[in-house]
Amino acid sequence: MCLTDFLRTLIRKMRRPNPAAAAGTPPLDSIAAKRYQPVGQCIYCGATKVPLTKEHIVPYALNGNWILPQASCKKCAAITGAGVEQAVLGGELQHLRTVLNFQTRRPSDRPVTVRLRADDRDVDVPITDCPIIMPFIRFPAPGLLDNRPSKHGIDVIGQVSIRWGPDPDEFAKRHGFRKVSFQATLKPAMFARMLAKIAYSHAVARFGLNALQDEFVTGVILGRSDRIGDVVGCIQVQIPVPQNPIDHVLHPVTYGRGTSGVDRLLAVRVKLFAGYPTPVYEVVLGRPADWLQDLPDNYHRE
Repeated sequence: MCLTDFLRTLIRKMRRPNPAAAAGTPPLDSIAAKRYQPVGQCIYCGATKVPLTKEHIVPYALNGNWILPQASCKKCAAITGAGVEQAVLGGELQHLRTVLNFQTRRPSDRPVTVRLRADDRDVDVPITDCPIIMPFIRFPAPGLLDNRPSKHGIDVIGQVSIRWGPDPDEFAKRHGFRKVSFQATLKPAMFARMLAKIAYSHAVARFGLNALQDEFVTGVILGRSDRIGDVVGCIQVQIPVPQNPIDHVLHPVTYGRGTSGVDRLLAVRVKLFAGYPTPVYEVVLGRPADWLQDLPDNYHRE
């Protein structure tokens, strides 16, 4: 398929965000800067008598400024940071972060070009002159919610592609390209582990480390378990559009059903770039403590 036909098909599938759709709707959590109470132990491995670092609930490179102080030991921080987040935040996300001018600790590392495969050769196009197509992976619902048998890894059932930047037809005509393919680097398992880290650290910030009497996700986050699809997936729900369409929304929910049909489960919904038609990801964190009250579907209180 030529570039023009591919992008025309893509654009027909895309829906433009409508910020006005959320008018009068109470906002869920915004990504505005927020600092929670220090935890005092590693939320992943439980270590206490070691130096503890702050945890960015949403990665800093995605404009995440919710901070959970004294929440991660250096060993776990290396896994969740360099091991997971940095593995995800390159490629298409790095290009997207650049064109959106997201915050970065290393501005000199911002890419100035995007490498494309055009007419059977590699070409480097200035990032300001190139459409940025970001594929957001779609997963089935978490296995624990569907009562599916546990399995290794996580299944992919599709993707939602969002475009930023110049008009694709004009781009193709200007450069005289007949056939172009875009780089695809997003790794489903790593991406799902990052979602699990975001959801879990958010729940700890909101409800405390003792909110779960039986948690399911730290093994997945740290790479000790590959049963990722049991706890991470997508669901079809509507989440209010934030005022800023490139903000992210995190929404904790409880279920009165689960692995046995009677379990109570605590989950967090994650919608990145929430003003766009990106998927709503659901991360099942575990069984909540008895004292944690059931949360209504529209729960958004701090």
